Amino acid sequence: MQKHKTTVSFLAAVTAAMFLVLPARAQEFAAYNDDLGVYLSAKLGGLGGGLKLKQGPDYNFDTLISGAFALGLRVTENFRFEAEFFAGAGNVSNYDHLKTQVVGGGINAYLTIPITQRVWFHLNGGAGLLTCELELGTGEYYLDEYYYSDWWFWWREDYYTYEVRERKLRESANYFYWSAGAGLEIALSRNISLDISGRYIGTPSQDFGDASKVALQLYGGFVGVMLNF
Repeated sequence: MQKHKTTVSFLAAVTAAMFLVLPARAQEFAAYNDDLGVYLSAKLGGLGGGLKLKQGPDYNFDTLISGAFALGLRVTENFRFEAEFFAGAGNVSNYDHLKTQVVGGGINAYLTIPITQRVWFHLNGGAGLLTCELELGTGEYYLDEYYYSDWWFWWREDYYTYEVRERKLRESANYFYWSAGAGLEIALSRNISLDISGRYIGTPSQDFGDASKVALQLYGGFVGVMLNF
């Protein structure tokens, strides 16, 4: 009981200190960058995790090479919101010739806490929709025939091309997701910032192909650049 009271007191003290520090730090930030408004960001990073099955083995992903683009709005020195699109692709480590792709988009909210005039710590949370696709190479191949036309003034030539392609099986599912993360924003100039962040993405369980009760869990880190207008 005493330990519980000590923990609550500590959290209350930290929260109170944050609200005392925020106004002063916000004034520092405003003195350096007083242009609240629209920004664009681009990030690169990696996501781990996988598909978690209630019954059966999990599909654990190798690191998915990922990228994200966002259009955001700074509404105050301490709050900003953004619309984000992200995508990642890689292999499923448990199985040979099985690849995955994740594509999604949603809305994120940020609470930014100044550390110095140019360095800000941020907490973020978001929600949106994503699609996860699994692609399995079957080892079977077929001959694909297609043609195209080449025009030179009034003269047209038709070309026929043949390509050997592997037959692939695909399964996909659409998910509602939520996310949470933290990171640092470092101002390089009045208009350009470096963003370093970690992130977790989770989904509820649902059917995925023939499997039921499948949830998607991703976690990883990103490094990016923010352009402030």
